[in-house]
Amino acid sequence: MLRIRWAMVFFSVGVLAACDTAENPEPTGDCRNGAPLCIDGFSCQQGGSGWECLPDAQGAGGAAGEPGGGGGQGTGGAGGLGAGGLGAGGEVVGGTPEPGPCDGHPEGHVLEAGMFDACRFDDDCVEVGEQTRTQRICRDGAPVDAPQNQACERETDGQVQRAGEYEECVYPADCVEAGEQTRINGVCRDGILVDEMESQACARETDGQILVQGTFGECAYADDCIQVGAQSRTQTLCRDGVAVDEIEPQACARETEGLIVAQPEFGPCGAFEDLCDLEGEARRTNTVCREGAPTDVDESEVCQRADPGVVVDGDRVSQCMTPLGGTLELAGARLTLPPDALDGPMEIYLQRADDVPLDLDGLDIYSGVFEAGPAETALAVSATVSVEYDGPRGRATLFAESGDDFRRLGGRVTAAEVEGEIDVLGRFLVADGVNFRPPADRACVNFHTLEGRAEAPSTVALFFSADD
Repeated sequence: MLRIRWAMVFFSVGVLAACDTAENPEPTGDCRNGAPLCIDGFSCQQGGSGWECLPDAQGAGGAAGEPGGGGGQGTGGAGGLGAGGLGAGGEVVGGTPEPGPCDGHPEGHVLEAGMFDACRFDDDCVEVGEQTRTQRICRDGAPVDAPQNQACERETDGQVQRAGEYEECVYPADCVEAGEQTRINGVCRDGILVDEMESQACARETDGQILVQGTFGECAYADDCIQVGAQSRTQTLCRDGVAVDEIEPQACARETEGLIVAQPEFGPCGAFEDLCDLEGEARRTNTVCREGAPTDVDESEVCQRADPGVVVDGDRVSQCMTPLGGTLELAGARLTLPPDALDGPMEIYLQRADDVPLDLDGLDIYSGVFEAGPAETALAVSATVSVEYDGPRGRATLFAESGDDFRRLGGRVTAAEVEGEIDVLGRFLVADGVNFRPPADRACVNFHTLEGRAEAPSTVALFFSADD
């Protein structure tokens, strides 16, 4: 048996514009775009002006008996569920179908609200963005996923989006230890990325840092020979954040061994062996460094001189005589060497010898004592000596030294002097040649013991012989 149900469809006198809400009563367009839902009692339906929020009880209004009528009165036709209610004229065969997720819910009903994703911004500094979520809603009686967008906000002012590299630290002076360095950062200001300079304090250690280093001066030494001295220089360096000048000393050294620090002129040519020596030695004393100390060091050089000729020195007269011979005169005496008396150059002198201790016992002396030398020089040809005297002319006699004694030479006597010849140079004088007692020459005496006997008591007998 076919049963037909009729449904009554109620129409509202006033129809709201599409997608009106309590917060937004003005039309906002097609309600299927996921915009805010219709208020209670209304649902998103297709009306004469498109999809709009219509009362839940209002259908599309089909003719009676026409299939697909929405929810008005109709007669005949298969009928069906309209957008707003039960269609008129439809017959349901069989039992009641299983309800779907959207059965009994108006168009646009939210089945699952979903979660908004993270807010999206056009750049790093924009403060207003958009976020989206996917909702499960009923559309055309079936559940569909519909996106929903909404505005979102954030605070970005002052956020550093791009940190620059700090530049070198700048200091107001060479020794200042506190300075400043800067960098350019990208910072959000009023939703826009701008460049801003950031500065920070910086520090360094400058104490002892040399700014200007001078040159060391000459090395100073305590004396001419010392080998270790000192030198200094002025350098500008940092002390407690300020540039100051300081003296820097350092030791220095040199080699002075053998250095002559004082050298006078050579003295006169001297150091001759005798008057015949024409090549002598000139000497001077230099100050020379030895082991870091000044030391006197004698220096000599060979020098030459001319023949000095006859040299008189007080009671002494001398001359270099050659085999040619020559004469020396002194107050009170004279010495003459003939040619060939010498076999080579020799210094010959004549001098007074009054202060020389002599054994003159037994002689009555009429003159001074003179000496011709070098003593004991044998002559190849006899030399002539003349001595002034003060005594009886008839007794004045020349005596010459012979060994330890004086021997009588005689000589030629004049009113003022006695002249004679000598073969060996030595001392000579004038004395009384008549009355003199020369000491005995014991060198020519020989003693021979002939016999000796002892006679008692205490008697000694001596027997000797003598040869004259």
